Parts: sequence; C-alpha cells; structure tokens
Amino acid sequence: MPRESARRAIDLLIGESSDLNAADRSVQALAVAERAVLAAWRLGDADLLVRALATQASAQRLLGENSAAMVSYIEVVKLAKDPRNADALADPSAVRAIGRPSNSIRPSTGPGSSAATYAD
Repeated sequence: MPRESARRAIDLLIGESSDLNAADRSVQALAVAERAVLAAWRLGDADLLVRALATQASAQRLLGENSAAMVSYIEVVKLAKDPRNADALADPSAVRAIGRPSNSIRPSTGPGSSAATYAD
C-alpha cells in the first residue's frame, strides 16, 4: 500500500475511534485505536502515532484502564520530546493530541497578569 494511502487509512481509523469514544462505545474505540497505533508504528509516522496513542489512551481511560492509559500518554510525551519528530508533530492535529498549545495561546491582556490564556 502506498504511503499516502496508508496514512489516509490510519487517519480514518483514528477518526472512527474518536467517534466511537464520543458515542460511549469505548470497547470498540479501543480496538480500533489499537489497530491505528500498530499501523502508524509500522509506517513510522510520528504524527499519526501520537494521534493514535492519544485516542487509545482516551478509550483506555474511559474504560477505567488508567495504568494502560498512563503508558499510552507517556509514549505520546516521549514522541513529543524527541527532536527528530519536531517537524512531523508541528501539524495542528498532532499538537492537540500532545496537549500543548499551538496558535491557541496568547498573552493575557488583563492588568497585572503575566499568565497566558487559551483562546477557544
């Protein structure tokens, strides 16, 4: 399967898993997310792997599998900290999966405020 076709297929799996999570079908969401994680890992695509791992962690957390979810989240952080992945993880969808702000952060304009605030 050509790389771009594989990327699209993995992206669809991630979307399906997210939709299943939103529909309170976390068992199915986890199964789909696990397929996406494996496929993204095999493809060597950091962006897709981060997104798939975050979706997997979400399903694990919703199922009460907190230790497994923590392992998935730790893998996301490891990938995010690896400088070799910087370009791949600049995509807004990867940034959301990692949980760090991108363009949505702006300085607070309130008097005496030194904290940043997030835009919705």
